[in-house]
Amino acid sequence: MHTESESAALLRRIWRLLLRTTRLLRRGKAAFDRRCRDGDRGRSGEPLAGPGKRLTSDTRGRRLRNARHLPARVHGVRSARISCLCAALLAVGTSAHAGPADDCNQVRDLKRQLRGCTAYIRLGKGTPQNLATAYLNRANIYARRHTYARAFSDYAAAIARDPHDPLVFYNRGNAYFDLVQYERAIADYTRAIALDKRFALAYLNRGIARERSGDSQAAAADYRRVLTLDPAAAVARRRLQRLQSQ
Repeated sequence: MHTESESAALLRRIWRLLLRTTRLLRRGKAAFDRRCRDGDRGRSGEPLAGPGKRLTSDTRGRRLRNARHLPARVHGVRSARISCLCAALLAVGTSAHAGPADDCNQVRDLKRQLRGCTAYIRLGKGTPQNLATAYLNRANIYARRHTYARAFSDYAAAIARDPHDPLVFYNRGNAYFDLVQYERAIADYTRAIALDKRFALAYLNRGIARERSGDSQAAAADYRRVLTLDPAAAVARRRLQRLQSQ
C-alpha cells in the first residue's frame, strides 16, 4: 500500500509538471517570436530571430518534457545569411533516456550535446520525431565544426524520420549556403517555406542566396515577404533598399 501511494503521488507530480510545461511552452513561443529579429555578420552571440519555430542563429534548443516544440536558442551568425541551427524538443517517455536527452537538448556545451545526441540515437527507442531531433541537433554541431559530410548524413537521417519539419531543410540550406552552394541552399529554403509559409528566416536566407546568385528580382520579392511577416526585420529592409537603389 505504501508503494502504491508513492506511485500515485509521483503520477500527480508528473501531471502537474506537464501542465506547467504546457504553459511555459506557450509563453516561450510568444517570447521567442518577440526575439525574432535579424542580424548581420559579426553580431555573433546576439539574439537574432526565431521560430520556437523560428530563430536566427546557431541553434534552437528545445527542451525535454512533452512532445511540444519549444523555442530555439540563438548562438551566432555565420557568413552573411542568418544562421539558425534549430533543435527540436525531445520527448522522453522514461527516465532511462533522460540523461542523453537532457544532454542533447542543452546548447551551452557542444561536446556534451554531441555525446548526448549520439547516445540517444544509439538507444534507438525514441519516436521518429525525437530521433529526427537528435539527428538534427547533431548535424548542426557538425555543421558548426565544418564537418559537412557528417552533417549532411545526419540531416538526411532527420528528414527520413520526419520529412515534415521545415527546420531540417532550413538548417541544411544554411550549410549549403556556407559552402557557397547557393542553388542547393535555395532549394532547401524553398522546401522549408513549403512546409511553413510564415517562416520569415527561410525567406530572408533564400533572398540572400538568390541575391548572391544574381537573381535580384527574386531576392527583392523574398525581402518584401520577410517584411510582410516581420515589419521590424532590419536586414531585409536594408537589403531591399540597396537593391532598389541600384
